Amino acid sequence: MKTLTKILCLVISLLMVSGIFVSCIKKDTTEDTTASGVTDNTTTQTIAETVTPIGISSDVNFNNKDVNILAWEDYTMQEFEAEAITGNEINDAIYERNNTIEEKLGVNLIYTYTLGSSTNSANYISKVRIDAGASGAGEYDIFAAYSQIPASLAMEGLLADLRSTEYLDFSQAWWPAELVEETTINDKLYFCSGDISTNMLWMMTACFFNKDLIDSYNLEDPYDLIDNNQWTLDKMMEMSAGKYVDNDNSGTKTSADTYGYMTYYMNIDAFFAASGLRSIEKNSDDELVVSSLYNGDKITGLIDKLGGWFSSGGEAYQNTSTSVRDVFFEQRSIFTMDRVFIVAGKDNSADQDSIDFDFGILPVPKYDSDQSRYYTNVGYPFTMYCISSALADTDAASAALEYLAYESAMLVTPAVFENAMKIKYASDEISSAAYDLVRNSVTFELGRIFTVPLNNYASSQFRTSVISNSGTWSSNYQKINSALNTYIASIMDKFE
Repeated sequence: MKTLTKILCLVISLLMVSGIFVSCIKKDTTEDTTASGVTDNTTTQTIAETVTPIGISSDVNFNNKDVNILAWEDYTMQEFEAEAITGNEINDAIYERNNTIEEKLGVNLIYTYTLGSSTNSANYISKVRIDAGASGAGEYDIFAAYSQIPASLAMEGLLADLRSTEYLDFSQAWWPAELVEETTINDKLYFCSGDISTNMLWMMTACFFNKDLIDSYNLEDPYDLIDNNQWTLDKMMEMSAGKYVDNDNSGTKTSADTYGYMTYYMNIDAFFAASGLRSIEKNSDDELVVSSLYNGDKITGLIDKLGGWFSSGGEAYQNTSTSVRDVFFEQRSIFTMDRVFIVAGKDNSADQDSIDFDFGILPVPKYDSDQSRYYTNVGYPFTMYCISSALADTDAASAALEYLAYESAMLVTPAVFENAMKIKYASDEISSAAYDLVRNSVTFELGRIFTVPLNNYASSQFRTSVISNSGTWSSNYQKINSALNTYIASIMDKFE
């Protein structure tokens, strides 16, 4: 219990300083001790008057108006609709959320789906151009898009400024303060997310460990390392060392082998965020600039350290195929770093089960013990919400978005986070508390938000340099910096 208490104290301290992605939710908790003596932490959500959408009075009613939403079809975890009550808590919370909004506002939420993930972004953008462009039909009120897409839509003038609408209130906790700050440029805000997207929770990056392997190798308890401020990159590398076994006798690292650490290559990005680094930031004039943290000893040393680790004789493994997740699921790796949704099945496929061995969850390790806090990034497959610039009257759309975010915070987030993650997908109280530590470490970075307008330069260069292990970051930086400044100038020109 000492470890749990320390982790909870750390969570509270993060809440006090960050204010990131935390819903104002009032809970009535009913404890029922079963015959086995295990406490059943059944949580009933109660809407508190102090967190109702302040700007929407109870007499606002749009008289059965249709609110048309173009949503990306190839999303990862359930987010938009539920056809009926099924007994699945998340499904039922989404069903109740949508029905509540329709009844309170007098609207009909009508979802239309089109492909729009990273590999289908051109399709989604084309649909929006056709609809919201100068000669478009203006059929859709709201665009619910894969997170990389809205920045491009905003630059093409296809989105309304959310801050100029009647009912959206970005001071509320269901809109993450840091994300709002990052995405506001020249006092304009064209897209945002938060509790409104279940996938923002599921796509948080965390470090998972196999408890049985920790014990069998007689390694230190990772939760004790957090307590003692020793959960660092060097410590994880030390614990992973010497565990490689060439199971298929191929002479090269493959997904059939045993490792101390493995990850899907995209999740290497998390080391960048976890070290407190940034690629793009805003200056005092609210202009985008290349961050001073994007060059220097810290990022150069981190790239060289990780590059050598992944390139060495088997201590760590990364691969571009999601099949690499088999290594952790088949208990052939002590650690993995991945998006939280893997707790429900490694690729969200119907024929896959959740993790069936005793595992723990941690934030991505700090750069070193001098770092004041943990930082957690969010994988790209979450939803940003926008309003079409083709709308002459945005009142119904803005009220619907505000209520979607609010009711999600009241109903859906508790179902996903408090009950699914912290109870269903947690092996003990310490693991449950660790989810809070991960969630309250979430950070957002402009280089990721503007991935497409920056031609993937800010988000991919770090990862590519780690994988290539070329040791050329410092010498290549001037070229990288020049390219980024060119892309930034284009963004700022559009946002003027």
